[in-house]
Amino acid sequence: MGATSFKSSDRRKRLLKVMVSKAKCWVIVIKVLNSILLVAGVGAVLCAGWILILDDRFLFLSRMANQNFSEDPMKNYSLLEVCGYMLLATGLLLICLSVLGFLGVCMLNRSILGIYTICICLMVVLQLAAGVLGALYLDSLRMDEVQKQMFTSLQVRYQGPILNDTGLFPSDVEFSHSFDYAQVSLQCCGANNGSDYAVFTEWNRTWYDSSGSLSMAKVPFTCCKVKDGGDPDEAANMRLIKLITYIKDQSCPLKPVDRNSNFVPGCYEKLLDLYTRLSYLIAGVGTFLVVVEIASGTSAYRLCRFLQRTFEDFDGW
Repeated sequence: MGATSFKSSDRRKRLLKVMVSKAKCWVIVIKVLNSILLVAGVGAVLCAGWILILDDRFLFLSRMANQNFSEDPMKNYSLLEVCGYMLLATGLLLICLSVLGFLGVCMLNRSILGIYTICICLMVVLQLAAGVLGALYLDSLRMDEVQKQMFTSLQVRYQGPILNDTGLFPSDVEFSHSFDYAQVSLQCCGANNGSDYAVFTEWNRTWYDSSGSLSMAKVPFTCCKVKDGGDPDEAANMRLIKLITYIKDQSCPLKPVDRNSNFVPGCYEKLLDLYTRLSYLIAGVGTFLVVVEIASGTSAYRLCRFLQRTFEDFDGW
């Protein structure tokens, strides 16, 4: 009787050792996956911050792509900014979830692990929905109506590079200021291309050539290329008085060609290209995160079930 009891106890100890080893494996897996989610959450918050603090002069170009483009694009929100807020929320949720996961595995608490698993499932569903929304928006951005809308807005509201005595734009031409900033920063010209300015009649065509003679420009000088080695982003933040001397060829506004101007492509094409590249990047990162979240949620569920069976087998151990 004693020998049987001893063998049973010994088998029970070996089984317990195996159970503990398996539990440690699940704990390590969940900790590694949670570390990835924590880093991703911090990265998402930083990316969201970068999007949301972008200069309004650039963000306004993305607002022009809105189907409900308002009269004042500076007071209108684009989906890019909405995505920024969504990315911020996603990052904060990932950070909270990773902390919750760490608590669950460190304490081996089934309740926390159960809540963690449910939250992970909800996160996956929300991310998939956001992916579908982003794909639909990119398709809408490719529609001809959006390109025509940008062209019409420029035709009606663009006034051209207008300087006051301080070299800055007056506040009432903020629309023009913003689009000029976008043309320099994105190295584009007009909505379709530089030929748009032959149709626009309201913008300031005044330009003094190298000899000081007054001429009529064919494109704004913000469509011109900067000097060799120059940084377009640096040029975009210059006051216009200084930017005039920073362009590659002073004859560019009068005779725009590929050598001295960004006559092609148009800013719509640049915007579409920017959104496409961002969408591919976000889709790739999002897919990776969904896989990690599913693996982490599955691991947490398996650990939770494992702990439940262990408690039942060992009478509340």
